[in-house]
Amino acid sequence: MGVPGVRESLDLAGHLRLKAWVARAAAEAVTGALRAPGSPGGVLRFRDGLVTVAESAGAPGAQALLIRTGRVSDEDWARDGGADHATSTAHIGAAHREVLQWMANQDALFAVLVGSIDACVLEPGPSVPGAGRGQDAGALLDAAFRKLDALALLPRAILPYRERLIAPSADDGDRTARSWSAGMRPPALRTAILDYADGRRTARDIAFVAGRSLYPVTVEMSRMLAEGLLHEPPPRIERVDTSPVRVLPRNPPLPSPGSAPALDALPGLPQRGTAAAGATEDPASQKTAASWRDFLRLGRTGESRN
Repeated sequence: MGVPGVRESLDLAGHLRLKAWVARAAAEAVTGALRAPGSPGGVLRFRDGLVTVAESAGAPGAQALLIRTGRVSDEDWARDGGADHATSTAHIGAAHREVLQWMANQDALFAVLVGSIDACVLEPGPSVPGAGRGQDAGALLDAAFRKLDALALLPRAILPYRERLIAPSADDGDRTARSWSAGMRPPALRTAILDYADGRRTARDIAFVAGRSLYPVTVEMSRMLAEGLLHEPPPRIERVDTSPVRVLPRNPPLPSPGSAPALDALPGLPQRGTAAAGATEDPASQKTAASWRDFLRLGRTGESRN
């Protein structure tokens, strides 16, 4: 594909840094936030050394997943009680909610690991809200690393923030018929990817717009790329103006006398206007006119004398 593979693109130093700080927060039973700024970066919220919520701008959280799939409305989430009210309205039990948060936390950590980690900052603070009793930080991080290893083993693995793949156009025939047997419905995740893969969206973009977790979208797009169901868009070619350019000669020839236009037809020539009444003429012209009058007067005088 002309770009580094998944393993060559990983921030290994950042991984070691994050591992050390997560182990420290768990060992010290920290209550507060461990921030990992980077691209996209993320934050882990601890309560007594257990992770209650992991968030990243690179992956949809539990709230986004519930709202995007229509299981919870924005109004229900914004009401008093927040997540508690929303999940009760959607008839999501405590166990189901805890599993959903566990999956969202793993996805957020996966999003952090496939990006860059600039630093780790531990901010102790008051108790942070979260579903259930919290999750073991080490186990959560190990699960995210296993996902990363599984992605790197794929033959055409992509990164969720890098490749922008495109689905075949309608001119290529039925794009779904080549990936599953006749009579079988395509998997919902593949259908969503084919709907949104337009050559401008990354796996992260599709995960958000489709309301899906980042890791499954990234893995499925990698598999579809290997199967030929997705491909890289053609390189953009800048449009160049190919119209002929007329080059004028440096010293254009003067027109012949017969072809020269009349002076009155030339545009932009200044026109001498009639002098206004009482205007004074040019002194040079007055002197010339007086000289001719004197010459003519002398001529007539000489004729009369003869």
